[in-house]
Amino acid sequence: MSTEVIMPQLGDSVSEGTVSKWLKREGEAVTQFDPLLEVSGDKIDTEIPAPVSGVVLKIMTPVGQLVKAGVCLAVIGEAETETAEKAAPLQQAIASNGHAAEYKGYISPVVARMVAEHQIDMTQIAGTGRDGRVTKKDVEGYLAS
Repeated sequence: MSTEVIMPQLGDSVSEGTVSKWLKREGEAVTQFDPLLEVSGDKIDTEIPAPVSGVVLKIMTPVGQLVKAGVCLAVIGEAETETAEKAAPLQQAIASNGHAAEYKGYISPVVARMVAEHQIDMTQIAGTGRDGRVTKKDVEGYLAS
């Protein structure tokens, strides 16, 4: 089974971006929430995380290509069991925490790592980001309280 990595809407008025750098190569193992590539837009530069753990089977968009939201950037497939076990410590930490799985919004790689490290219940944090997303500052504020 494979999963497509889809170009997200980067902002309310930003519907396209340019692939500026691939952080993983075809055949390389990735863990869910690992930064996969960097995308630059008119108003924002961001990392796109891997939506699932697995192996990068195919990179669909080369560096320098302008892509619109909704376009497939890459395909990630199932990894061998041994590779998946080595590549999935963050996903396993989040799953064992259980709280991130209950949260239904987008979780950035930075927030995912903080949640896993500190065993935070994501449902207890009020997101102040776009569409109620929990940001790094939200998590830092929660930890400070």
